[in-house]
Amino acid sequence: MHFHEGIQWLGLFTIYFAIWSTMETQVPALMFGREIMCNQITFMSLKLMVLPIVCFIQVVYQMKGSRLWNGFAFMGILDFAASFVFQFFGWADYRETIWVTHLIGISIIFAAMISGGSILFKRRKEIFAWKRRVYINIIGICIIGGSMLMDALNYYYRFYDDVAAFSRVGCLLFILILTVQFLDVSMGLIEAGKKAEIIREEAETDGLTMLKNRRVFEADFQGIPEHKFEKCAIAMFDLNNLKKVNDLFGHGMGDCYIITGSEIIRDVFGEFGEIYRIGGDEFCLISERITSRVFQEKEEDMCRRLESLKGIQTSIKEYMQIASGCAVFDRKMDRNLQDTMGRADKQMYQCKKRQKEQKTGGV
Repeated sequence: MHFHEGIQWLGLFTIYFAIWSTMETQVPALMFGREIMCNQITFMSLKLMVLPIVCFIQVVYQMKGSRLWNGFAFMGILDFAASFVFQFFGWADYRETIWVTHLIGISIIFAAMISGGSILFKRRKEIFAWKRRVYINIIGICIIGGSMLMDALNYYYRFYDDVAAFSRVGCLLFILILTVQFLDVSMGLIEAGKKAEIIREEAETDGLTMLKNRRVFEADFQGIPEHKFEKCAIAMFDLNNLKKVNDLFGHGMGDCYIITGSEIIRDVFGEFGEIYRIGGDEFCLISERITSRVFQEKEEDMCRRLESLKGIQTSIKEYMQIASGCAVFDRKMDRNLQDTMGRADKQMYQCKKRQKEQKTGGV
């Protein structure tokens, strides 16, 4: 969050710097023939650089609210406003007040280096990644500050003709440094996002069957809007004899029963909606695309799948039964989807009762 805010301020600074640097080449003045206006834009853009660079430093150093840096920001705004007023009324030209901007800029450079060093000393036990970012920004600020200081001195003493030569190079290096840092932070955020997604998936997924768990079911069930009730159907499933399988053959075979049963339910009914594991041996389907007739046809498919199972011990296979029931929302019988689910649950237990009365498995 802080890093991206800093990038925004740096972007604004870069825009002003680009305008100033371009105007210093005198090319716009030659192209448009407005030398006076171009000179004024040059000085205005230079004065406007103060506020964004101060705000950038505040964000990077986490010094928002600092009286020192708020003072620098205020001086930058006051310098620009006063210079504009003086220029407008003819009291003083921008060129005559630029020394104030240079003085503020030099003060900011030294304050940034001192503040950065102080922060590193006080927080030297912080994690390396944080310190590395501060180091990088201090180096960048020193580069751009030193280059602008050289150009400011050249403005008064004319060591060379191009008064923005060092600043252009310094700003370019600073932007390259921050680009690398931005990419590093972005990659870190991407990795953190991937880890968060994995954690979210693990929190929402039943570890044994890989179906959505009860927490997700409750959220999805409660989140169905009322205008979709008319199309909604609820199907309930229960694995019969799970306790008996656990008692006779151990929980390992019981887990095998749960996994196999969930795979059959998902394979047969998964095309109609999300399947949830809502209890130890209970599963639920929420669908907007299934009817009672289609559900009955699919129940027969599920029965055939159970009968054709291979690779399961014969003794366990004899106990494997899936009781099921489905209800479609009906305004005449249901006040809400809870009532629909209750009817589906009742049908499932009727199916369960019929299966227990039979000598052989089936649906």
